[in-house]
Amino acid sequence: MKKIILTILTVAILIVMVVGAVACNLPTVTIMAEAGSAGEEVAQKYADDLGKLGNYVSALSQKDVLTEILAQTADIGIIDSIMANYYINTPGSSFNGKLEIVDIEAEEETYAVGLRKEDVYLTQKINKALYDLQEEGKIAEIAAVYGLTDALVTFEEPSVDETLDKTGYNYIIGKGEFIVGYTIFAPISYKNGNDELVGFDTDVAKAVCEKLGVTAKFQEIDWDSKVLELDGKSIDAIWNGMTYTAARAEEMSMSASYLKNKQVAIVKAGSTVMEQTK
Repeated sequence: MKKIILTILTVAILIVMVVGAVACNLPTVTIMAEAGSAGEEVAQKYADDLGKLGNYVSALSQKDVLTEILAQTADIGIIDSIMANYYINTPGSSFNGKLEIVDIEAEEETYAVGLRKEDVYLTQKINKALYDLQEEGKIAEIAAVYGLTDALVTFEEPSVDETLDKTGYNYIIGKGEFIVGYTIFAPISYKNGNDELVGFDTDVAKAVCEKLGVTAKFQEIDWDSKVLELDGKSIDAIWNGMTYTAARAEEMSMSASYLKNKQVAIVKAGSTVMEQTK
């Protein structure tokens, strides 16, 4: 009887040792998101939840996240569903059929334009222009071009308070141009086959500037330094699929929300890493 008990204990100890050894040798899971993006917080939390197995790494852009997943230098990417659907589900894309989108049941987000904190009157004028373009059917027309009809947010008619400080608005009107800060983020802003900047936000920004009577100009920015560039007046707005958050509303004047989005996970096609990390 003692020999049987001893054998059972020995087997149990060996199982614990083997499981422990396997656990110690589990590969680290690298999770990536664009620095300064809404997905970064999701990715960091996911890595933290994995403990020692989780490793968060930032990328310069959401497209870089896709490239790293494809190259297998990262295991899981967290990016906007709008961008994920465009790059991964569009036939002919270099990522089509090679990467997969995994729903992580993230909360719905919305995109908004960010302006300098003091430019409240200018923000209201932009909201009015967006509403007018919606009523004219222009917003829906642009959305149809980029497959974003279902993502549109309906604007309510905004008010414009004429008693507000108009310094920021007069600055834009005076120089005759409105500089939009952007990053390459299809189908929001990207270069087409003719090397022309196009995209939903790009086209809408041009239409809004036409309503304001100024010329839209576009300047590529470092997304992680976007607020510094805005406050330094190298750009006049961040108009590039920027998620509305309470924290951003504290540091910028935010427009009305115009598109719906959520964060999704990206993995290499056929990968089981998401199941392994549950």
